Amino acid sequence: MTPIHLIRLFQFDQMTLSRLLADVTDDESLRQIGPDGKCLNWIVGHIIFARGELLSILGSEPDWYKSLMAVYGQRGVGTFTIKAAKPLPDLQCLLNESLETLTETLHKMGTVLNEPCDELPHVSKGGTVADRVGSFTCHEAYHAGQIGMMRRLMGKLGLF
Repeated sequence: MTPIHLIRLFQFDQMTLSRLLADVTDDESLRQIGPDGKCLNWIVGHIIFARGELLSILGSEPDWYKSLMAVYGQRGVGTFTIKAAKPLPDLQCLLNESLETLTETLHKMGTVLNEPCDELPHVSKGGTVADRVGSFTCHEAYHAGQIGMMRRLMGKLGLF
């Protein structure tokens, strides 16, 4: 897989996330839906955190990565508090910034993407760096689906 293929996958995720979040208010993003206490705000922050994790793996750790770790990098019940949440508009800006940084970083990767990398939960042998990067786009798509369902639970229309 080439850098442009991976960039296009992230761009599709970005377009989907932007559309899903366009009419969501900050207050709506903080509504806890479900028994685990997570909210749409956490999911968006978690996606950005994961992008920061990927950028760090690729050698381009962004300034905002570590500050998101404590709030959005933890999984499990009781790991997120509303008081620690960043405002949704700030998260939307970070989504855009993270895509720009990912695009720049992936453009520079070139043939490195074809190098072996077995650090994937679903690849025991024979994976590449591109496979690992691609798994992050799947992670985003999974969470975009969650956001789509949360929109419906909020009484908003679905997009697709």
